[in-house]
Amino acid sequence: RLKYDLVIVDAPATGHAITMLRLPQAILETVPEGPLPHTARRVSELMHDALQTAMLIVTLAEDLPVSETLDLHRANEQLLKLPLGPIVVNQLWPTDFEGQSGEARVVRALEHTGGAAADPVLAPLLGRARITHARRALNDRYLERLARELPEPQVQLPFLFRPRFARSELEELVQVLDRQLPAGNHQPPRSPA
Repeated sequence: RLKYDLVIVDAPATGHAITMLRLPQAILETVPEGPLPHTARRVSELMHDALQTAMLIVTLAEDLPVSETLDLHRANEQLLKLPLGPIVVNQLWPTDFEGQSGEARVVRALEHTGGAAADPVLAPLLGRARITHARRALNDRYLERLARELPEPQVQLPFLFRPRFARSELEELVQVLDRQLPAGNHQPPRSPA
């Protein structure tokens, strides 16, 4: 009888994760007989079973995390060959100040009036809107890079601007995930070529 329905392993940084995930194969290549290769074989079989296991690469839409994601994906395709689930892009800044949204029009109107920068109430709000717009533009640039260089399905999670992360925040993210992964439409992990 299985003790757990689901086990999640939060792996270390890319280089260490690759080494850790290669351990069963390294044992099988170096130790021919005995209990150690028996266990390594069972672990390897589990890790490569797309019905039971999937590697989900979690990243931020920023330069170094995207580069690490591309490196890990490449290492998986060439070396690890683990079943791959969607790429999870975490902490995306909001699009509130993009395009023709009401918020974007208000910010543009405030910028055109010229007096907002001197106003003690409006200046910090305008500054925050500019920061949010710039951070989202950065996120979008790296989302485009990911889509171009790593054409895998993505799950995108918002940055939650909260003083603490508790059950209600977790439930909010679960709702976002539910909208992106509809029930009954979950694709099994893709086995590498």
